[in-house]
Amino acid sequence: MRHARALLLFFCAILFSSCIGVKADITLKADGSGRISLEYRVSRQLDGLGQLDGNLNQPTIPTGKADFERSIGRLPGLRLHSFSSKQDEKDVINRAEIDFAGLEALIPFLDAAGEGASLVRAGEKTSLRLILNQGFGDIAPELLSLVETLSRGYEVAISLSGPKETGLALFDHAGRPIQNLNGAEWVKSGKKASLALPLPQLLSLKEGLELEFTW
Repeated sequence: MRHARALLLFFCAILFSSCIGVKADITLKADGSGRISLEYRVSRQLDGLGQLDGNLNQPTIPTGKADFERSIGRLPGLRLHSFSSKQDEKDVINRAEIDFAGLEALIPFLDAAGEGASLVRAGEKTSLRLILNQGFGDIAPELLSLVETLSRGYEVAISLSGPKETGLALFDHAGRPIQNLNGAEWVKSGKKASLALPLPQLLSLKEGLELEFTW
């Protein structure tokens, strides 16, 4: 029964996350402040959830300008610079630019649950680690097939540009380095380091996926 309940919770989480494509571009200045540019592609069937009266305090995801303003209003050091929204036949496409006073201010926005993002400073080196997939155990093939179908056409893309050379390394959730990732567009180092991955592939990585930007 416990195993079945875990599968049910996993399946419910996937139903929500698989309706979303996300692009996040972080630009850092020399003083540590910067701006994050976000694009959320949200299934039109899901877009209303964050705006329901019962979700005003804790929306499922920031799906509209009001949700962004509420989220940012609770976090010091952040300011909504701009927001726009449009629709196509399938999705609501929200774009937002958020200014942050420092990465310490940005971390709570990236990681509302307190488990998916961390910042480490060691001398002149700084590392930003983001968990995109915590991994999972044995899942029925038919469930994975359904996840892939629901998430098809969506992508997760993350980049970081800094005032100096930036590197991007990938790890599984156990901390083992990943050298190659099929289907990914991966810029490992440069002025701008980035990763873009189709959402079905990200969700199917049983060992999980973590990103570490260093500069």
